[in-house]
Amino acid sequence: MTQHGPIRFELQADATSEVWTRHFPGKTMQSRLTLAGGRIVERLGAARLEFELRGSPQKLEMRLVRLHFLGVPCPRWLMPTIVADETASEGRLCFEVQASLPLVGRVTRYRGHLEVPGSGRSIARSAASRPDAGRCAHRRRPLPRRPGGRAR
Repeated sequence: MTQHGPIRFELQADATSEVWTRHFPGKTMQSRLTLAGGRIVERLGAARLEFELRGSPQKLEMRLVRLHFLGVPCPRWLMPTIVADETASEGRLCFEVQASLPLVGRVTRYRGHLEVPGSGRSIARSAASRPDAGRCAHRRRPLPRRPGGRAR
């Protein structure tokens, strides 16, 4: 069942980690992100996700490269594709996240912004369900394809 509606995000950061709390319609999800070996490691319940970082002066891209569940590595052929893009615009951290599963396709996509403290705006608000979410320059693009036609 698809649920649409406003999504609220909260970000708490210290010198070694970030805690992201995502409030979706009917569900709250929290994860902790750290940096290890040049990769972002996200702990989400029993899952440990490792993201490769690619950056330019305009954008940061995080792409899932490894996944463990209850300490067991996920086989590459079964691993989901998760891509998160971040940009900055007018005192806001703008983001777009897409996830897909092999043989299933896209399971979620959300986008929005966090307002950065000290920019003269309030913090932790997202209008991700609106097409003009935070005046961020989101690109609508499909996930990259794997050989054989599946999204990667």
